[in-house]
Amino acid sequence: MTPITILQSAADERPDWVSRCMASVVDWSQQHGYRYHCTGDELFDWVTPELGAKLRDRTSILADLARLRWIEAELSARGGLVVWIDADTLVVDPSWRV
Repeated sequence: MTPITILQSAADERPDWVSRCMASVVDWSQQHGYRYHCTGDELFDWVTPELGAKLRDRTSILADLARLRWIEAELSARGGLVVWIDADTLVVDPSWRV
């Protein structure tokens, strides 16, 4: 079986409904034996300081670049398949598999 890693990121301070969404993803990941990793604002540590300075007002682009770097690192370290799931995703069908 191909190893599957699920990644999510959200600020430490977030609405309760986002935390509930994220908990549904954690439960779903565990149910199917997927690795699960979550990070907060340290996601932006994946972006070089030079790029961070250049794009400081373009947070969504910085987040996308950071996600890509994180995904690349996970693939290099573990192989398999890496899936990014936004923090506001609610699992409504826990039997669904990647």
